[in-house]
Amino acid sequence: MHKYIILFGIGVFGLAGCVTKGKYESQVSRYKTLKMEYTTLQQARESLKKELELKGADNKRLATEIGDWKEKHARISGEAGELKDQLEATKEELEELRKARAEAEERMKSLKVMEARFRKLIDSGDLEVVNFNGRLVIKLKANILFDPGKAKVRTEGVQALKDVAAVLAGFTGRHFQVAGHTDDDPIKRSVHKDNWELSSIRAVAVVRVLQEAGVPPKMLSAAGYSEFQPVKSNDSEDNKKFNRRIEITIMPEIPKM
Repeated sequence: MHKYIILFGIGVFGLAGCVTKGKYESQVSRYKTLKMEYTTLQQARESLKKELELKGADNKRLATEIGDWKEKHARISGEAGELKDQLEATKEELEELRKARAEAEERMKSLKVMEARFRKLIDSGDLEVVNFNGRLVIKLKANILFDPGKAKVRTEGVQALKDVAAVLAGFTGRHFQVAGHTDDDPIKRSVHKDNWELSSIRAVAVVRVLQEAGVPPKMLSAAGYSEFQPVKSNDSEDNKKFNRRIEITIMPEIPKM
């Protein structure tokens, strides 16, 4: 447009000599008006350019802020997810603790009931009820159940096992593992080959008495441990009496383990 105005101006002055004074002045006035309009447009153009530059900077800043917000939102969402998982885990842990506490209280209740039922045998030192690794264990010394080196249950032992069976029959959803243990004295005058055989046959003999006394056979099992799980050192006869024993462990039903 600037070129056209200049040309127009040249044309106006070029024609000055060919036109009347009034017409010439009119042309000059028209030129000045166009020049002012051009200047105004240039100024408006520069103003718009600066405004666009400012808006571009604002858009860039907004884009950065939006990116920061998205990043922050993603981080907060992740943290919220982690907190939710931790909360769920805490709920599960609390539920497990409540369950463990209830089971512990139930074991203590059962322990007290058995101690009361077995008071006579406990006071005589022939029977002991303990809580071992979260399981109730009934310990019977071998001397009340068997003669030395023998696997047939004595009459006195049969009566003791019947008392035990009466208590075990009151449990539901449980399994009773009968374990035979010996001291480390080698077998000398016996029909049994060694302590492995003696401990195993004694455990089976106890299982049979318990079954005959009313304990369902599907709730029973037998195992022999020979001399290899002593409760005391075999360095004295008194200690050996503790190692020669039958243990009945009250366990969860085998399918539920």
